[in-house]
Amino acid sequence: MLKSSIQNISFSGILICSILLTLVSLEAASRDIYVSPNGKSSNSGTRINSPWKLQYAADRVSPGDIVYLTSGIYSEANYDGHVLTVHRGGARMVEGKDVYVTFRAVPGHKPIVKGNGTNMWSAILVTTSYVRIEGLEVIGNNSTLTLADALKAYEDAKIGGEDWEPEARFNMQGIGVGENDGLMPHHVEIKDCIIHDFAGGGIQLIRADYVIIKGNTIYNNAWYTMYAQSGISIFQSFNFDNDTKTYRIVVEGNITHNNYTQVPWIVTRENSDGNGIIIDTNRETQMPISNNIIPYTGRVLVKNNVSYDNGGGGIVVYQSDNVDVVNNSTYGNGKVMKYPEISFNRAANCSSLNNITYAREGIDAFSVKETHNVFSDFNIYYGMVTDEPGENDLNVDPEFTDLQNHIFTLKSHSPGIDTAGGVLMVFDDIAGNSRPQGKGHDRGAYEQTPMTKSSVTGGQ
Repeated sequence: MLKSSIQNISFSGILICSILLTLVSLEAASRDIYVSPNGKSSNSGTRINSPWKLQYAADRVSPGDIVYLTSGIYSEANYDGHVLTVHRGGARMVEGKDVYVTFRAVPGHKPIVKGNGTNMWSAILVTTSYVRIEGLEVIGNNSTLTLADALKAYEDAKIGGEDWEPEARFNMQGIGVGENDGLMPHHVEIKDCIIHDFAGGGIQLIRADYVIIKGNTIYNNAWYTMYAQSGISIFQSFNFDNDTKTYRIVVEGNITHNNYTQVPWIVTRENSDGNGIIIDTNRETQMPISNNIIPYTGRVLVKNNVSYDNGGGGIVVYQSDNVDVVNNSTYGNGKVMKYPEISFNRAANCSSLNNITYAREGIDAFSVKETHNVFSDFNIYYGMVTDEPGENDLNVDPEFTDLQNHIFTLKSHSPGIDTAGGVLMVFDDIAGNSRPQGKGHDRGAYEQTPMTKSSVTGGQ
């Protein structure tokens, strides 16, 4: 017995050392790879003046590699029609340490990934795990499209047409993260990107888990899609593990505006969505029962976002549970679909705390339907509220700084300053300022700093 135990300990020690050595070797072997639109496979790829092409690099990355994009327009379609397909990712190596593959702009450079809309469903498609996309501008092809042509593509598809070229062209999204051949991505981060003018959605997650979407600006998307897309869409997440306490999906610090739909959804033949942010069908109710897919049990955090002038809702939680919507600011949404500013529909175990919503005339500032245990408190809902507000909710003008120019900081006398509360306090804001800056935390996405207050009040 003792000898056996000693042998097991010895084997375990060797195994741990082997894993650690593997981790060290992988980290040591990680590379900085440079790419440009005019890169060549014959170049080294390891120097900025000897770059590879983007997809050529993506096909050769290993855990820990960083792919740096130099300035230029990346629009060449790869072998599956996208500009960039990320199918090689990082890994979880030891003791929960994650090693990512990263795609980011060279400091000081402004790379643009431009979708050309030909047989292409996403400009950037991520089908693997432990991937970061950072600081890229991703541009769609709205300027080359017309609503009349989009409606024609919809009518053709409605009667069973199978011409994929126009269908892809009128439904292309910016960054897609989704299942491929049964493999579902997890541990993916999309940060500080500008994503705009896509016929389809801005960022679309399908069957993913452990995702961070942070600091992105997403606008002018979903105009021509027949698939009811939005600025940011989290759709039918899968359970990578059984953790129900930590936030496994985080949508934080994004600005989404002017995303709206004009073409009917092919499923219902009616217009739909075009939301700023939607957490959509995590209960899996739209999937066939034969797929044996269980509801998503992870928690989702939507915090410090600004969502305005979208066709659908500002923030929508639909057929999804365990979602906390905290310290967001929304304004003037529902301009096409008349959806509420913030809504929970067929949801459970959710909260709406410290948000500020400013609704269009005749549109709800806040709504709950067919929900269980959805908690609302310390919000400012300006406009119609047909549902019973929380104890500390207010229906007053939040006094945004400048609605005409879409500046959603607060004037010095705003009722949202120093009045936030509740059990889910946020300790930073959309601009990275710490909370609180005054006697208490502020409601909404922005915490008023002394500099902000000075600019709002003219230094008085």
